[in-house]
Amino acid sequence: MCRFVYNLGLEQKATWGREHRLGYVAQAADLTKLRAEFDRVWAVYVSCRQQALRDFDRAFGNFFTGRASFPQPRRRGVDDSFRFPGREVAVKPLNGKWSAVRLPKIGWVKFRDTRPMRGDLKNVSDRLDASGWYVAFTYEIAHDAPAPGSGVVGIDRGVVTTLVLSPGDMLIMPRSLGRIEACKRNAQRILARRKRRSN
Repeated sequence: MCRFVYNLGLEQKATWGREHRLGYVAQAADLTKLRAEFDRVWAVYVSCRQQALRDFDRAFGNFFTGRASFPQPRRRGVDDSFRFPGREVAVKPLNGKWSAVRLPKIGWVKFRDTRPMRGDLKNVSDRLDASGWYVAFTYEIAHDAPAPGSGVVGIDRGVVTTLVLSPGDMLIMPRSLGRIEACKRNAQRILARRKRRSN
C-alpha cells in the first residue's frame, strides 16, 4: 500500500503538479479522501502512508535542487519498506540478545539486538531484504561536542620515543616494525632477481 501511495502521488504530481502546485499537504488531504472511499487503503495504518508521501516529497525536493534524478515509480520487491514515527511504537527488551517492538496494526514483533539503544526514538523503518525483514531504529542522541583545538601541533622525532607532540603525547612505533622491515627487504631482494614478464 505504501508503494501504491508513492506511485499514485508520482502520477498525480507528474500530471497536475505544475498547474496546481501540489505539495505534501494537498496530497495528504487527497489521501484522506481516498482512505474514506476504499477499505483497502483504510486497512493500512495511516502513518505509513503519510511517511510514503513524505518520502515522495523529499525525492521531488532532491530533484529540484539537482541532488537526484526525476523520481521513478517504485516496483514490487525492490526496496520494499514502510516507516512509523517513533512516538507510535514501543520497544521492550526480552533478554540479553532479543527485544520486541510494538508496531501499530501489526502487534509485537521480536527482533535480534545488534547494538544498545539510547536517546530519543525518532522513527522505526521496516525493510524487506533477500534474507527477510529488518527493523531499523533512528535515535537522536544528545552529546557534547569537543572544543576546537588550536589546530597547530609541534612534532619532535627522537631515538627512544619515535614521536613527541607539543601537547605532551608520545607515539612509539610497534616493536614488530623491525621484523616487518626485514620481511620487506627480503621480498624486495627476491623481486629484484625476477625477470620481467615471467610467471
